[in-house]
Amino acid sequence: MINKVILSGNVVRDSDVKTIGNGAKLCKFSIAVNKNFRLQDGSFREETSYIDIDTWSYLADKCEKGCKKGRGVTVVGRIKQDRWLDDKGGMRSKLKIVAENVEFREISARKEDVCQATSEEIADLAEAAESVAIEQASGIEF
Repeated sequence: MINKVILSGNVVRDSDVKTIGNGAKLCKFSIAVNKNFRLQDGSFREETSYIDIDTWSYLADKCEKGCKKGRGVTVVGRIKQDRWLDDKGGMRSKLKIVAENVEFREISARKEDVCQATSEEIADLAEAAESVAIEQASGIEF
């Protein structure tokens, strides 16, 4: 039997860390995974799934520091089903991922910062091009 999952998404909220009775560290966080698809009428739709992730031991230490809201992650792990009885005696269950590896994507700059940097780069390039044009017009060689 194979039980292996690879998910890539963004952390929904900062991680929650606990040390349980035997001293083991548990770090829990959730990620949002988006799926885009085209409808029959040609329009696009986005579907978002929210998935709970558990990490243990050294991986819990890594995720405690790195799993901040909005951070991109790729998780490799296995599906685990928790089962319990609710207050009314009904059977409940929930699927989650027990991570074996978590990789963090670089934190990207805000859109405003990227646009501002791009505008500055364009201004620098325009200034350099103007300098080259002036030098070429005056007959100065490089």
